[in-house]
Amino acid sequence: MNCFTCWRRAAMQTRRRTSGRRVRGSSLAIDYMHKHYREEISRDMLAHMTGFHPRFFSMLFKRETGHSFSDYLARIRIDRAKEQLLLTGGSLNDIARNVGYADGFYLSRKFKQVVGVSPTGYVREPKKIVVYDLVGHLLALGIKPLGASYNQGLSSLALLREELAGTPDVGYTSVEPMLELEPELIIATDWLGRGMIEQLHKIAPTLVFHSGDPFERFKSLADILKRRREAEAFIARYEEKGKRARAELSGLVGPNETAAVYEIWADCLWVMCESYGRGVYNLYKPLGFTPPPKVKREVLDIGQPKKITLEELPDYAADHMFISVYPVNGGAERAVKVMESAIWKQLPAVRRNRVYSIELDVIHSVDVLSLEKQLDIQTQLLKSALG
Repeated sequence: MNCFTCWRRAAMQTRRRTSGRRVRGSSLAIDYMHKHYREEISRDMLAHMTGFHPRFFSMLFKRETGHSFSDYLARIRIDRAKEQLLLTGGSLNDIARNVGYADGFYLSRKFKQVVGVSPTGYVREPKKIVVYDLVGHLLALGIKPLGASYNQGLSSLALLREELAGTPDVGYTSVEPMLELEPELIIATDWLGRGMIEQLHKIAPTLVFHSGDPFERFKSLADILKRRREAEAFIARYEEKGKRARAELSGLVGPNETAAVYEIWADCLWVMCESYGRGVYNLYKPLGFTPPPKVKREVLDIGQPKKITLEELPDYAADHMFISVYPVNGGAERAVKVMESAIWKQLPAVRRNRVYSIELDVIHSVDVLSLEKQLDIQTQLLKSALG
């Protein structure tokens, strides 16, 4: 059980019999250690900061957390060292200095004392993982997570339901559902708020991935988890599926035909980009479509979806238009009105029956396993309409 979980449970059990001032003192010290673990921290300094005699501070801290001050600080530093071992590949000396220790030799000794294995052994051993958003990345590497979450709810990952059977949804706004799982590693994206990510760091080593090419993130994660062979096998399978799809569509889709993904909301329309899912990545990579010029310039090159009005839609229209509907707050009703409008009916893709409806919970995610399954769906949509 990690230090934050111990502290939290101990604090909950003792809160009834501990004065508010004492609880606030321990919490202040804990918060300070999490923020300043790189610096020199002493018991006397924290005692002075919280307004207690050093001996009383030690007694109070042990009672509240179940750990001595020095053990608690060591656990914080070792958790940060775990993150750097996985993410940076830096030397032990560099990591030691980054987490508040003098050198790699001392870090290695403390690491084995706290974790039970050497830093090298820790990097190699399998871990109990909780994952946010990048659920399909983990599954594609052959790893079933201890717990998982997705920004639209885990149940919205319709294509991954079989693989995720029995995996608890840990939610997206609170760390509470995760505490009982006691993960050894947390994988998240910057879609989570900063406050949530800070809390995750207190529970277990947390790797945060930023937006970008899904397969680049996938390969980075594979390297961290020592699953490069599994990643290469998956990528080869995905690329082969893309080649077969292009071959099947070669007589149906011209070499210069354009495609794009659009989403109808209650008050607007969105032109979607690759990092927001909706199968956009598949259209331009394995399927080989070209984006309309304005879509490329104002959406894909910027890496952000673009909000447009119905009147602007013809300027962003493609030869093949994939449409999803965001159902919240009247999106479905708005979609009906859009498709009944004169502007919509005059679009070349509409007139030529080149519009494809996509379900949001099927096409939403941009993880690599979902992309592979979406590729089958997109290929079949095109074949059914064009064949």
